[in-house]
Amino acid sequence: MHVSTRLDDTQSGRQVWAARFDERGNDPEALADAVAGRIISALAVTKGELTRAEYARVCGKDSASLGEYDYAMQAHDRMFGDNSAQGNAAATAILKEGLARYTGSAHLKLKLAWNDWRRAYNFWSDDMAPDFSSIARLARELEATPNLTPCIATGLHGLLSNIAMREGDWGRVLREAELTASLAPYDAFQITDLAETLAPAGAYDQALANIDFGAARNPADADYQHALRAWALRMQGRLKESARESQAARMLLPYQRLQYAITLVRLGQIDQTRAEVRAAPAEDSGIDLGAWRGATVYADPAILPGGLAGLATAGLPE
Repeated sequence: MHVSTRLDDTQSGRQVWAARFDERGNDPEALADAVAGRIISALAVTKGELTRAEYARVCGKDSASLGEYDYAMQAHDRMFGDNSAQGNAAATAILKEGLARYTGSAHLKLKLAWNDWRRAYNFWSDDMAPDFSSIARLARELEATPNLTPCIATGLHGLLSNIAMREGDWGRVLREAELTASLAPYDAFQITDLAETLAPAGAYDQALANIDFGAARNPADADYQHALRAWALRMQGRLKESARESQAARMLLPYQRLQYAITLVRLGQIDQTRAEVRAAPAEDSGIDLGAWRGATVYADPAILPGGLAGLATAGLPE
C-alpha cells in the first residue's frame, strides 16, 4: 500500500507537511491501521508537525498577548529546541510568568514539573534533592486534580513513572509506563521516552521495543534512540552492541557520554574511556561521581556501584 499525504494551513495556504507511507501485507484493515498510526505519529504527538506549527505561531507573540496555551508552547519550544541549562532556565522563566497569570493551570504546572525534572536529570541542577522533591509535590498536586484532559493525563502518568523510579517503587514504574503508553499509543517520542524508566526497572526487552517503535516513526530523534538503546543493551550485558549504538549517535549529551564510558571500561578500552570522561564534565561542569550517585537509580542494586567504579577508574572526580 502506498499513501501520499499532505497537510496545508487553510488560513495561509502554506503547505505545512507532506509525506509518503509504504506498508506491505495481506490484511487491508491492518494496513490501513498501520498507515493511520504512522500519520498520527508524524502529526499529532509531542514532537509532531502540528506541534511545530504551533511553535511557529506562538513565537511571534509578545508577552502581553500570550495566553495559557501559548505560554506552554513557548516553554515547550525552549525545552526541546535548546537542550541545555540555558534553554531549561529560559523555559522556567516562561512557565513562572505564565503561572503568575494563570495560577491554576494544570498545563503549565505539568510543563514546569517536567522542566524541573529535566534540570535535575540532566545534571543542570545546583541541588538535585530539593528539585526532585518539588517535582514530586507538583505531580501529586496534579494527580489530585479532577477532570484532567487526556493530553495532561498522559504527561502526568509519564512523570509519575519517573517519580516512582526515584522512590524505588518499581511496580508503580511499570504500571505508570503502561498507562502512559495506553493513553498515547501513537506518540513516538512519548513511547520512546518511557525506556528511561523501563530500563532501570529491569524491563529491558520492553524498553528496547519502545525504542524501536520510536525509531520507526521519529527518525529526527535518532541520537536519543541510539543512546537509550546503548544503555539498555549494556544492562543486558550486550557490551559490543551497546558500544556500536553509542558510536552511531552523531552527538551524545554529557550523561550519555558517561554511560558510553561505563561500557568502554567493561570492554577494556581505558584510553577511549578517559577521553569520554574528560569530555563530559568539560561540557557540563555539574557532573561528578557525587552527582551521578545522586541522580541515578536502578532496581538491580549491583548496577549503580558497578557504574560508579567504572567511572572512577576512568577518572571522573568525586
